[in-house]
Amino acid sequence: MNVTLPDRPSGRSPARKLLALLVLAALLAGFATLRDHVRDLLLSASRLPARFVPVRGEFTDFDGSSPVTWEPCAKVSVLVNPGPFGEAVVAEVRAAFGEIAAVTGLSFVVTVTDEVPRTDWAHSLGGRSAPPVLVGWVAPEETDMLRPGAAASTVANPARFNGRLRIVTGAIALDENVYADFRPAVGAGRTRRNLLLHEIGHLLGLDHVSGAGLMDEVVDATTRDGFHPEEISALAAVYGDPAACRR
Repeated sequence: MNVTLPDRPSGRSPARKLLALLVLAALLAGFATLRDHVRDLLLSASRLPARFVPVRGEFTDFDGSSPVTWEPCAKVSVLVNPGPFGEAVVAEVRAAFGEIAAVTGLSFVVTVTDEVPRTDWAHSLGGRSAPPVLVGWVAPEETDMLRPGAAASTVANPARFNGRLRIVTGAIALDENVYADFRPAVGAGRTRRNLLLHEIGHLLGLDHVSGAGLMDEVVDATTRDGFHPEEISALAAVYGDPAACRR
């Protein structure tokens, strides 16, 4: 005699089985989309040399535990648009970058231009090479970098270099009207040298720090003469011994 045993109850109806399968398929599809999104982000990050991200440089944790700075001993091309000031400010720029070179070991080659600094200056990047640093004296309506009343503004642009983020270019915009009110002298207070060194400090990766240093938020009558010894120590700590760059 053939005996057919009844099916054991499964606990789920066919409709519930179908619903569970649809939910599982949706989860798998969502995971695949997320995986593809993460992959695209990683690929994008690996292409950073062609994708500059404007930042106001600071010695903070942008790249693991290390500050984002220029490559030690780097040779940096600097374009200077003197605006209405002519050769006088070109000489001031050369002198300011010369002071920075003596502290950091970086070297700077200054050339005159008529380019206007903007926040998207680094977008003119071609291939894996960065455009030069651009320093320019302009009216506020000529650039998107100057807010009303600001004497100057700086953008430092990092990219992936030898496996880590490095600043590779940047721009400094100086308000030609406000700059005329700064004293063309060396010393403490509201001098052109102090303003230039302050903005180049941002270009090197220094952020504003409240206190007696040159990187205080405002360059005014109380500003010291040049960098504070602690600021020089901070630069030396990340850029190394300048003498090593001459060997």
